[in-house]
Amino acid sequence: MSHDELVAWVKSRAVDNGYIVVTARSKKKGDVVKKVWLVCDRGGEHKTVATRRRSGSKKIGCPFKLVGIYNEKHLVWQLKIRNDEHNHEAAQPLEGHPFVRILSQEEQKMVGQLTEQHMDPLNILSTI
Repeated sequence: MSHDELVAWVKSRAVDNGYIVVTARSKKKGDVVKKVWLVCDRGGEHKTVATRRRSGSKKIGCPFKLVGIYNEKHLVWQLKIRNDEHNHEAAQPLEGHPFVRILSQEEQKMVGQLTEQHMDPLNILSTI
């Protein structure tokens, strides 16, 4: 299993349960990711940088955290639970959530191909 497959698996399990998990950081050795920290999208605190307008934030300090560590000896990923608690309810439904709306690489490729064929955006959306 690759790093990308691990992250995709964790994200899909989280979505199945009504949560969104994002990569907080990762550590590489050369070009290969060896460690990845995965947290709830509501983890952390909002950093205010706006001077004129007040913008909201979804961040509420959710403590959920997983750490994926690649075991080079056995060539497998180990997923360690640092905190399995969320300080908020699961989001239902997730259809409108920005992280769920992101297209996969395969979907992006399909959109590009259909755009080159001059298909209308509404038809492209219904095809995906």
